[in-house]
Amino acid sequence: TTNSTGLEIEQGAGSNTAALLIKSSGAVTTPNQPAMCAYPTGGTVASGDQTLLPFNNTLFNNGNHFNTTTKIFTAPVAGYYFASANVRWATGTFVQNNYIRLFVSKNDGDYNSTRIHVINGNNEAWSNYMAMSCSGVAYCSAGDTLRVKGGMSGGTSEIHGESSFNVYLLG
Repeated sequence: TTNSTGLEIEQGAGSNTAALLIKSSGAVTTPNQPAMCAYPTGGTVASGDQTLLPFNNTLFNNGNHFNTTTKIFTAPVAGYYFASANVRWATGTFVQNNYIRLFVSKNDGDYNSTRIHVINGNNEAWSNYMAMSCSGVAYCSAGDTLRVKGGMSGGTSEIHGESSFNVYLLG
């Protein structure tokens, strides 16, 4: 439908729910586009560099495709998804001569499942904390899952609440 503010394309006949809005100013919005931002309460992460990280809260969760209990995003439709993970680690528990890894996992795979990955390694010195981030685009079929994994290769690590996990459907 066309109105004074622009053009609206509805989800279904008579639904009054816009799937696509083209404003008279030229701005295009997709109000139902799957998107989420999750963050952890913080806490200890078990030993191992492929541990599921505790992103158990959301800042927003458009479409409710992220589950705060399982800490998993489930793709509602096939397409390309932008994913990013940002973690602030406390370094007081770091074990010298070990590495720390952060990655986005597809369908519970390892760091090769998306190639969205970062690692810091042996004998690097950090004072009180260290930040890591990785981002990229992954193709998902409907029902595929994305989650953030990581941790210290030997010993435990601690994640802070300033961390985030983001997913957005590009198309």
